[in-house]
Amino acid sequence: EVKEKRKALDKELTETRSTQLALDRTIESIQKARAEIQHLFHLCENTIKQKKQLDSDMERCSIQIAQGRQKTREKNICVAEMKHKLDTERSNIRELQRNIASARMQKAILRQEL
Repeated sequence: EVKEKRKALDKELTETRSTQLALDRTIESIQKARAEIQHLFHLCENTIKQKKQLDSDMERCSIQIAQGRQKTREKNICVAEMKHKLDTERSNIRELQRNIASARMQKAILRQEL
């Protein structure tokens, strides 16, 4: 009877050790999975931060482009105004040249008459 109890106890001890080893392997697998999940979580967090930074950069660039376009429009208006002034001045110069030519002709005619 003692041998049987000893045998049963040894069997139970073996089963307990086997169960403990299986439990240890399961815990190790769970810990690895948890570490992997944490790593993936950090990767996701970093990806979100990078996307937010990219969104911020794109917004800043969009504002700069809008400002650049506004400056271009303002400069185009200024160029158009200056071109109009230049055309007006050229027209005035042509008119003055005609007046000078006319005055010279009158001067020449008056000299001939004298």
